[in-house]
Amino acid sequence: MSPSGLFYENSAARCHLVVGVIKVVFVERMVFYGNFLRSNVNMRIEST
Repeated sequence: MSPSGLFYENSAARCHLVVGVIKVVFVERMVFYGNFLRSNVNMRIEST
């Protein structure tokens, strides 16, 4: 296998890994903010 081919495989795998990490972080943030907003709304409803 040529070095350039190996480099391409490596960068493609790295790109895939980065995209996967970003997806996980994004989903976790969405879930966290969703729970945070929901608890805030619940507290406001209970306080009134």
